[in-house]
Amino acid sequence: MRELLHRSEQQMQAAAGVRVLSVMRWWLVPVLSLSVALPAASEDFGHGNGFHRYCSDFAPTTKSAEWGRLVCVSYLRGLLDMATYLQPASKASLVCWPEAVTYDQFLDVLLKYLKDNPARRHDLTAELIWEAAAKSYPCPRR
Repeated sequence: MRELLHRSEQQMQAAAGVRVLSVMRWWLVPVLSLSVALPAASEDFGHGNGFHRYCSDFAPTTKSAEWGRLVCVSYLRGLLDMATYLQPASKASLVCWPEAVTYDQFLDVLLKYLKDNPARRHDLTAELIWEAAAKSYPCPRR
């Protein structure tokens, strides 16, 4: 009987350990997400200086660089989606996107534009996107 009680006590401890691990795994994703998002949130992505400072700062082989680049590409994609939806008529003929351009590729284009034009970095990132796109992918003149 004593052995049976001892065995069930061990099983209860093992089950409790599994529950703790399960809860730890459940909390791991949000905690890791916050560890990536909080540094990004401290940057002012709304202006070219903050966007350039945060998004230019990644060594391409590290795991944190993959997460950081994902934050930058996601922000850029949101701006581009919004800009496409709200595109002013005055800018409609300025940019002719090649079909195969990816968001990741355009992030490189935008970062190069920001690097090459430091005097413009204080402007809104949304406006700088148009400038970089118009310079890189201009529509043919008629």
